[in-house]
Amino acid sequence: MSEFFYCFLLFIFSTISIIIMYHKERVLMKIYACRFGIAGATTFCTMYTALALALKFFPNQTLRLIATIHMMPKLEYIKPFIKVTPQAIITGIVSHTIAVFFFFWLTATIYNAFQKLQK
Repeated sequence: MSEFFYCFLLFIFSTISIIIMYHKERVLMKIYACRFGIAGATTFCTMYTALALALKFFPNQTLRLIATIHMMPKLEYIKPFIKVTPQAIITGIVSHTIAVFFFFWLTATIYNAFQKLQK
């Protein structure tokens, strides 16, 4: 997964932690798991599409950016493995969106289960 995704998850969990710490009453919010999953999947799908389009139209600059993010000194190591085709883009978008939806849905479901235990 990308660094952006991990930063986004850190932001979500820190926001939830702040709400839990500073909420004066013991009744805390319930997260709607499906909506939370759809929001996460939509965000990830948008970012994946933007990166795929950037890789398609600006391959050298995008590969340099990817190599910098992953701390790779040379691009020659990854260039042969990256094939930007419409099938690869669509497959990546669909598979990652489903995986991210499931992860966010599961996170919200676990959070709601802990909220029920706390009452």
